[in-house]
Amino acid sequence: MKDLENDEIIIHQGKRHFLEIVLGSVFFAIFIYLVLEAIYLWFEYQNFDLFLLLTINLLVSSGFLLVMGLTFTLTKSIIINPSSEKLISIYSVGVFSKRIESKIPELNYISIFKNAKDEFEVNLWYEKNKHYKMYVFEKFGEALVLGKQLSKRLKIDLLNATKKGNFEWIEIED
Repeated sequence: MKDLENDEIIIHQGKRHFLEIVLGSVFFAIFIYLVLEAIYLWFEYQNFDLFLLLTINLLVSSGFLLVMGLTFTLTKSIIINPSSEKLISIYSVGVFSKRIESKIPELNYISIFKNAKDEFEVNLWYEKNKHYKMYVFEKFGEALVLGKQLSKRLKIDLLNATKKGNFEWIEIED
């Protein structure tokens, strides 16, 4: 695992499965087809009542189609730069992306949590009770290494929450 001492911290959701991309593309294609069909019918018949009906149907169905398309294709990456205190969120759909820069929120601690699938999640907790799932590991040792690196780099505490009801703070050596 790469040492995080001199780098920005990058949290990337990862690539979408091929079938998710195909399904999202189908939703986007249907949306484009409906828009083009509405434009064609307007120019073909020039009937305001028909246009109004198509517009209402298009608004309802396009909202659904766009939300479903984004659900299957949207990925999110976060870059944390502690030295400049910047947090950069990047939302991507295919080749299109939107970059949003902001100040780093109040970071509380890093936790290692055992989920229902017996996997170990490394979570970054911020602004009291909000958290971001950073990574999921099959082995506790791997999760602990990442947790320690992040805790040291961000200068925040590390919590071992793998045993229900028995949480313990982990000391980080300098």
